[in-house]
Amino acid sequence: MIEGRWTLTATLAGLLALFTLPILPILPVAVARADDSQGWAALELRFGGEGDLDIDGIGNVPDDDMEPGYGLSGGFDNGVHEHFMLGGRLSILSLQSDSGDDADLDRSLSITVAFAPTLRLSVAPKWTLFATLPLGLGHTSFDDDSLIEDGMHGSIALYGGFVYDLGSVGLRMELGYTYQEVFSEIDLGGGVSEDVDVEVDQFALTVGLAF
Repeated sequence: MIEGRWTLTATLAGLLALFTLPILPILPVAVARADDSQGWAALELRFGGEGDLDIDGIGNVPDDDMEPGYGLSGGFDNGVHEHFMLGGRLSILSLQSDSGDDADLDRSLSITVAFAPTLRLSVAPKWTLFATLPLGLGHTSFDDDSLIEDGMHGSIALYGGFVYDLGSVGLRMELGYTYQEVFSEIDLGGGVSEDVDVEVDQFALTVGLAF
């Protein structure tokens, strides 16, 4: 499991370096092009996917289907090139698994802050297509009765979508795939606890406004 944690950490660090190091020389240009920026806010729906529990010394617990998740997300993008933007995003989501729902456990609360490099392409006067790869860190809170402690998580996602210009605002929609791994501990009883990785992958849909 420790190997798994290092794998995710190394992957996030590598991707972050891959996207940031080549653009460091043009960061002053990004500041200078403050007029080429965009904020957005949206409702987010998570659906499909599975949850996986990997307990140190025990191994994987059988995969558990995920219930639909929901919440809010928003972000800010600043253009550094005609086809490239740098930005960040924040998501606050309520998540639940089938077994957690069957056991009448409260839903988990996941808060993630992500760095989000974005490619964009204007295909018509009012239509812009985009693809973004958010690399995030955050915190997940679990129901006390789940026996899993609250923990930090890393995440990676891939979204594709569009913005349609409505005038003063734009309609923004995106569809994507998300992966999140929580690093925590689980109480096994008798004063014994072990490290646990909680992995969740789901599809995501956001619908909102760009301004």
